[in-house]
Amino acid sequence: MTLPCRPLLATLLCVGAPGIGSASLQQRIALADVHDGLLHAEIAALGAYPELEGMLPAVHLNEVPLRSCSGFHAILEGADVRVELHSSEAHGPLLTVVVDDSTLTVPEEGLTGLRTDRFCGWDEHLQRTLPYCSAARSGDGSRVYVHLIAGLGRKQHLVTWVFEEGRYLFRVEEEAVL
Repeated sequence: MTLPCRPLLATLLCVGAPGIGSASLQQRIALADVHDGLLHAEIAALGAYPELEGMLPAVHLNEVPLRSCSGFHAILEGADVRVELHSSEAHGPLLTVVVDDSTLTVPEEGLTGLRTDRFCGWDEHLQRTLPYCSAARSGDGSRVYVHLIAGLGRKQHLVTWVFEEGRYLFRVEEEAVL
C-alpha cells in the first residue's frame, strides 16, 4: 500500500507518533516495518534481500557509481548525488550525502551503533574491488538510498539510510551472520 501523504508519514517517523514512544524508536526499523509499498519495494531492490526477489513490484532505481573505495572510505558520485562514507572509531561510519547541491543531514541517532572494518574488499585473487556499500536514486528523483554492510567479524548489519525530498526519514537495519 502506498500512502498518499508521505510527508506526514516522514514527520511521524522522525518526531514519533503519540503512543509509539520516543523518536529513537523509529530511527532504526526492519524492512518488514516499512509499510509504504513503494519504499519497501525500492529498499528491497537494492539487493540485500534476495529472498524477496520476484515477490515485489518492479521498481526503477538509478545506481550511483562507485568512484573511490578502500577499507577506510568510499565515494559514490553521479547524476547530482554524491555520497561519502568514512570510518570513525568514535562514532561508527561518517556519512555525507549531497543531492542536487544540497547537503542532507543525518541525525546522530541515524549513525550510531554501527562499526565496520572496511567499505570495500577484494576478490579471492586480490584483483577486483568488491564494495560493501552502494547508493541509488529513485526513478522519479525524489528518494535516495545509501546501503552499507557494516560489522566486525561474522556478525554483520545490513543498513539502508532513506532520504526523501531532501530529508532523512529513517534507517532500515537487519542483522545477518555470515
